[in-house]
Amino acid sequence: MNLLFTCSGRRHYLLNYFKEALGERGLVIAIDSQSTAPSFAAADLAFQVPSIYDPEYLDKLKEIIKSYQIKAVIPLNDLELPLLSRNKEELESLGYYINYALLNAVNYEVPQNRERVIVIGSKQKINLPRKINRKVTAGQALGELPFQFNEDSKFFTESMDRYVANYEKASKCINPRDLYLDRPARTLTCRNLAGATGDMHRVRLKDGRRRRITVREAARLQSFPDWFEFSGTETHQYNQIGNAVAPNFAYHLAMNIKNHLTGDVENQYVISENDQLKLFENETVYQSR
Repeated sequence: MNLLFTCSGRRHYLLNYFKEALGERGLVIAIDSQSTAPSFAAADLAFQVPSIYDPEYLDKLKEIIKSYQIKAVIPLNDLELPLLSRNKEELESLGYYINYALLNAVNYEVPQNRERVIVIGSKQKINLPRKINRKVTAGQALGELPFQFNEDSKFFTESMDRYVANYEKASKCINPRDLYLDRPARTLTCRNLAGATGDMHRVRLKDGRRRRITVREAARLQSFPDWFEFSGTETHQYNQIGNAVAPNFAYHLAMNIKNHLTGDVENQYVISENDQLKLFENETVYQSR
């Protein structure tokens, strides 16, 4: 039961989850337009393919699907979804079912509202995972970290406080965009982690001062374990976190596919009665639910 991951990029940890779930039952195959994609090291087989904007990309994708009798195709880049959507009938003509849905990582033990469209193409229709009946708050994920600081902490200056206040007023924010520990965080992005912007992620200390969240705090909000190491400058590390697929979200996707392919019904998910939280199209307006 071979699985194909397209536009695999840096998502080596995601491929590792699926390899662990599959065991000896099949191969994890990755394709990407870059021969140096870090995920290639985690895949059982890896192939460099044309860019998704290249007219030859779809033909190469179909060639790999046929050659390796791919059981399921899992795209990892949002930009590929319009291409697959336009060619849905052609892919289905190969004997695949295309299933897709808008999922929020907050429903899969990630302490963050993070909506993503998930698409799975498979020989037998694979339903997307049901919600986990457990929400993790930012406070549960961070523990004591929000109350700690040192000489390297990046505190807001008076001018930054004024800038943020003007930004929130102009954006008509109902609540300040500080991190609230009693609820999941808003979406982490490269911009609001690495950039000194009006909507940057920050925590308010008990004395009223505010500081930007650290790399480790951002990693926890993205559900990375503390042992996971990021490389490069601080900005590079923030970008790696902001671009990542949340590991807990990836884990539940992998377990759901594993259970389907192996017929394992022991680890079925509990359906939550909570409505899916939705992000606003305009992220400058943050409202509590």
